[in-house]
Amino acid sequence: MKFILNHSYIFLTILLTVLAQLIIKWKMSAFEFSDYSTFQDKFALALSMLVNPFIMLALIFTLLSGLSWMIAMTKFEISYAYPFTVLSVILPKINTQ
Repeated sequence: MKFILNHSYIFLTILLTVLAQLIIKWKMSAFEFSDYSTFQDKFALALSMLVNPFIMLALIFTLLSGLSWMIAMTKFEISYAYPFTVLSVILPKINTQ
């Protein structure tokens, strides 16, 4: 049981990371920074996206992912846990095919 619980921290990290990245990609794909000519316009867009509820959720997922990773690092050597993070690259590809 301890084996499953300890590994759940790694997989929770991966899940939350992927969810956060997909949400940000989804919400930001509606905008093109080249459409905004000045730095002020680009900065205003970035700030306006910070109050978007989905972006806020993605930022919370990112924070929780970091906390989960910190817990995982207390359970495993990094040489064991880190290779699992390649799943955060593979999982979004499964979603798009």
